[in-house]
Amino acid sequence: MKYPFFIIAILIVCFLFFSKLFIPHLSLISTPDFGQSDLLHGYYPIKYLLSESLKINRIPLWTSNEAGGYPIFADGQIGALMIINILLFKFLSFPLAINLGYVFIFFIGGLGTYLYCTEININKLTSLLAAIIFSLSGFNIGQITHTSLLQAASFVPLEFYLVERILKKQKISDILIFSIILSQQILSGHQQMTVYSLISLTVYIFFRFIFLYHNIKKSNFKNIRNVVFILLGVVFGILMSSTLLIASLELFKQSGARNNIDVLSQFPYPLNNLITFINPFYFGNPAIGTYPSFSSNWGIFWENNGYVGIIPLICLILSIFFIKKNNIKIWLCVLCFSLLMILGRNSPLYLLYNFLPLSFFRVPSRFLLLTDFSLAIISAIVVENFFIRFKIKQKIMLILGLTLIIFQIFNIFYYFYNYHAVNIPQNLFSTPDTIKYLNQNKNDERIYTIDDAQEWNKIFFDSGWQDVKAYDKFKSGIFGHSNLYFNNAKANYFVQFPTRRMTIIDQLYSINIEDRNTNTYRLATGSARLMGLNSIKFVLTPNTIKLVGIPLEKKFKNFNLYQNPYFAPRFRMVYQIKEVGTISDLTDYINSTKFDPKETVIFEDLNNGNKLVKNLKIKPNSTINIVSNKNEYIELKVNTNQPGVLIIADTYYPGWKAYVDDKIIRILPVNISQKGIFVDKGEHIVKFIYEPLSIKVGYIISAICYILALVILINKFFKRLV
Repeated sequence: MKYPFFIIAILIVCFLFFSKLFIPHLSLISTPDFGQSDLLHGYYPIKYLLSESLKINRIPLWTSNEAGGYPIFADGQIGALMIINILLFKFLSFPLAINLGYVFIFFIGGLGTYLYCTEININKLTSLLAAIIFSLSGFNIGQITHTSLLQAASFVPLEFYLVERILKKQKISDILIFSIILSQQILSGHQQMTVYSLISLTVYIFFRFIFLYHNIKKSNFKNIRNVVFILLGVVFGILMSSTLLIASLELFKQSGARNNIDVLSQFPYPLNNLITFINPFYFGNPAIGTYPSFSSNWGIFWENNGYVGIIPLICLILSIFFIKKNNIKIWLCVLCFSLLMILGRNSPLYLLYNFLPLSFFRVPSRFLLLTDFSLAIISAIVVENFFIRFKIKQKIMLILGLTLIIFQIFNIFYYFYNYHAVNIPQNLFSTPDTIKYLNQNKNDERIYTIDDAQEWNKIFFDSGWQDVKAYDKFKSGIFGHSNLYFNNAKANYFVQFPTRRMTIIDQLYSINIEDRNTNTYRLATGSARLMGLNSIKFVLTPNTIKLVGIPLEKKFKNFNLYQNPYFAPRFRMVYQIKEVGTISDLTDYINSTKFDPKETVIFEDLNNGNKLVKNLKIKPNSTINIVSNKNEYIELKVNTNQPGVLIIADTYYPGWKAYVDDKIIRILPVNISQKGIFVDKGEHIVKFIYEPLSIKVGYIISAICYILALVILINKFFKRLV
């Protein structure tokens, strides 16, 4: 058998696992999560935005349809610069791009495992077994609903392969390829998996040095040099990712996020969950609604699923007979480290989670990636040494190897081939009745939604996703990012790093229970005014909730739509000003009868050259005509009979520039989270353009690094040909 056959075999197995997405017709995974679907309401919508943007040759940097405007590129999980995403979503339909993306994710993970095993001198057939074990591991299958996480995780085996090559051969080409792989992992947008992978590589290198170099004299210099090469590769990979990392750092500074997350109290991995390595559904199957409810003492199935089949467990037991082999020692130590890390607060290593960068991230059980990879490698090493010790003949080795591979495939397919729910794209992306109604008179207004998580979870825990149609009624609720499918603006946010200003606004929206017997809630007048200030015209609630305080606009089958009487247009001129110094002053003013969001602008301070006329002698009058209204470019024709403040009720954020008659003018934060500029009397052309310096600098650094790497690699390639 020739070398390419085994790589093709990995691809075929990965395709077979996802075959129901292609045959008999194109379908999409539609598995719900606790409270909603991270896939349908999170990852799919932002990938859809990416797909639509790439098809018109644009990288989505900003979306005005999310939370009053949000730097979607800097958030990272859209994966806009990851090369596989660009190729798939640029040239293929959205459903086909999603499905092939899954095949490639599983294939890349398997390919890296296969290459690593061959690099440590495992025969190709046994390496194929390890590749299939990792590709179809419980971690990968469970995380299918978290595409950016899974995409980042798929590069980990390739990183192990390249680190092994660097440690052995110290070739510049291997270092550069490692940097490229690392940068693609970073650009996938899930930095927790990047951090976990770098920690895993560090642990691997540590134990490798202990067991391979402990008896070699004068090896210290070589060891240090090897580590330096790998560190250079990491640094260069980070520089190659500057486009995203600098933008993300800017967003992180604006958000102040994740400072108070107790990673050890969220999504715990109970010690008794280790039994699921023998039977993944020992505690129940969420697909049929038998898995225990999420709580502070109990995690979620897809975060705790590390099942890799019976063969790896047998190989783990048999590894004791090959304990003298250094590779076995290395990987048993790595396995033990991973198990200690997934236990989180139940682990003697729990203190590590109090320090950066681990303190940034939730879900310690995601170290299951390393657990499953370790079990795959141990399996390959044990089977290889078994063949060698018992001097198995080539033909018998082939038969035994193929038998193990086939058994492994059937083992995983038996449990997980039908685990995830699927649905056809037409059902998933059909326009719900609420969106149809909103689109009748669509005019830059926003909607605020109250999600029906209680009813969703009732279905989820009663029957799982045996009947995916049971969740169809929630489409009208416009959960998560699902408004992005239909290009509608939503004030809620479903993002990982909301800015401080966004967070303050959201916390000030006060919807309080008034009567528990009738499930009646009241929207406070001050909150309705604040919503109006942010161009929220409609509030959508499940019909199990009765909302008072604003009038009912429209009843739907499962949801009610309320109209906010304090709605103010997204683009408006105002001539009355109010200066506030604290959040308390702000809420007091909003709740007072003096506040009118259509007439008043709230400043944090006025030490900015205030040009407003305090005692107006004539009635203010203005017209605003929209010339262009795109995510990153807004052009308005403004005519005002006196100086005033032009407000754009979008998130105040660095990187935006304003021009009045082609002259740049300072943008001021107004109304807590919005953008405002002073405009003189007369007719003007006003432009707002999102062109952040962070992304420009990042582009330059990334481009230089990628060009340098490619030039060196191409040059070395042609030298080999000569």
